[in-house]
Amino acid sequence: MNRNKILIIFFLFAFAMQTSYNSNAQYTITPSDTINVYQDFNLIAYYSVNINNTTSDSLQMHWRTLQYDTTGGTYFDFCASGICYTGFPLTGSFPIIAPGGHGWAGAHFRTGNIPVSVTAKVLLTEGLSETGDTVTFILHATNTAGLENIKSVENPFSIYPNPVKDKISIKSNSDKAVEIRILLYNILGEIIYDNKGRSSLTEIPVEKIPEGIYLLKIRSGSKDYVKKVVVSR
Repeated sequence: MNRNKILIIFFLFAFAMQTSYNSNAQYTITPSDTINVYQDFNLIAYYSVNINNTTSDSLQMHWRTLQYDTTGGTYFDFCASGICYTGFPLTGSFPIIAPGGHGWAGAHFRTGNIPVSVTAKVLLTEGLSETGDTVTFILHATNTAGLENIKSVENPFSIYPNPVKDKISIKSNSDKAVEIRILLYNILGEIIYDNKGRSSLTEIPVEKIPEGIYLLKIRSGSKDYVKKVVVSR
């Protein structure tokens, strides 16, 4: 066998071994690779995604931080399968995930007292691979508690659905047409919808506004009726 044939056989064998190794160390991320949280001021909460080892071999995962924001006292502390850190270290390794088991990439979400949004991103890789999957953490510090300090009495209106995807329905519980003014506020207290009407059933389109927490105010006569609504798709 000449030298060229030997080299070809060697490279084919090496490629087959590498392909076998890559296909033998696979994982999935559930339920999603993005965690998007709206959280009231001065709170701490924990959220994570699962890293599922879908093979019969042990899995060694690593991470590399791609982005880490801290603004107005709102920030994240990263956790790798139960080992938690201050902030987001630039790089690190997860505890080995057993065959068929799972680890998790998570964070403590900490909000300050200023309405801001921050983002952190980590690249998850397996073994010595330089490529992998990006997990994104997004935290919106909100002031819904402050907005809800607007005084309200018992609400004579039914507001549904909540959470809502595309439109909010407001129905008078008396089934009578009443004159009302409807205002929708975002987490900054800004009015993003303002309309008047006279009907027993009114619908508000919200399909074009971002997901998040909003405050719906219904003004009837000299009284205000307030309800927190969540836009979620």
